[in-house]
Amino acid sequence: MSGLYCGPRVLAQAVGRVAGWGYKQEVIKHSVMSCFTQRTNSFSSTVLEHSKVKFDRLLDRSTIYHLDQFSAKSPTPISIKGMMEQAWQPTQEQSFNYISKEIPIRLANMIMELQMMPRALSVQPQFQEIVFQYIQSFKDLSEFSIATFNPDTNDRFVSILKEIRLRHIDTVPVMAAAIQGMMADDLEGKMAQKNIQYCLNRLFLNRISIHLLISLYKAVYASHKHQVSQLINNNETPDYSLIFGAIDPDCDIISIATEAYDDAAIMCDREYQHHPELEIEGRDIMNRNMNVEEVRMSYLPNHLHHIFFEIFKNAMRATVEHARKEKLSELPAVKCVVSKSEGDISIRVSDLGGGISREMVDKLFQYHFTSAGNKDG
Repeated sequence: MSGLYCGPRVLAQAVGRVAGWGYKQEVIKHSVMSCFTQRTNSFSSTVLEHSKVKFDRLLDRSTIYHLDQFSAKSPTPISIKGMMEQAWQPTQEQSFNYISKEIPIRLANMIMELQMMPRALSVQPQFQEIVFQYIQSFKDLSEFSIATFNPDTNDRFVSILKEIRLRHIDTVPVMAAAIQGMMADDLEGKMAQKNIQYCLNRLFLNRISIHLLISLYKAVYASHKHQVSQLINNNETPDYSLIFGAIDPDCDIISIATEAYDDAAIMCDREYQHHPELEIEGRDIMNRNMNVEEVRMSYLPNHLHHIFFEIFKNAMRATVEHARKEKLSELPAVKCVVSKSEGDISIRVSDLGGGISREMVDKLFQYHFTSAGNKDG
């Protein structure tokens, strides 16, 4: 199974060809249940038995039916422009009808894809907990896909969305722990790496999209439409942060990069007692490469901050350790150039941290690979 990927749509189509609903249910249940019935020498039967009991409690007949229905559908592609248009729906009911179906579709597809993970990963307790959480979230939301929109239903829906957001807040570190456990007793070897890489890419991208949809709907729910309408009628600027949630239609890239660098510098100071300085500049390619103080676009500030933070953190660590190795008297600066043209914006970060060896380049985007050793948290 580790060398072959079967997507949820293919799986759903195959199941759909099976005659008889009762057998169809058993196929789906067995397919997902296979995640929790694998055995390794280091995995106790007590834990496996506990997983089976918990799984049986979550996957009742209704859940299996809805899982089959939703996993056969493809998620709607999400763009920042599309989310901003969704936030401006004439009524909240239209946003409700979209979100209440779109999130269960993404959850169902994720559940079906997670069960295709290799045995060495699927038997890890942390991995099983993630699948349990996805199933629970899917169960919580499936009823709203056919619910009639009204104030009470809407209040319950938002409350469930908040619970789901909190439930999956630790998905990334929990999955990292599962991967560490898999590496300790990997039974699949290199054949499973591409499968794991693909599915983890899907998991984390799906997680981001779900959190964006939740943030969008919470923002729409919290906005007072009569107040926004009044602001617009008076030709005043509406509070876009209230309407768009996680999206800033006028996001200042240079400002966010500077804030992220300051946050990364705190970690670097704590580990190494000093940090390299940042040299950052903005350039307008359309105006003879003129220096500018601001470069703005519609984007997600929190996500952009996280990306900058991780890059700067790695650049600082490499710069400090290389400077110590070469016995340099001063730390070279980390440089960041933000350039805007008519059609796009490019960001370049460079450091003098010694570079990366050629044999490591192909491993850089593998989830289980790190060159930081035990120091980097």
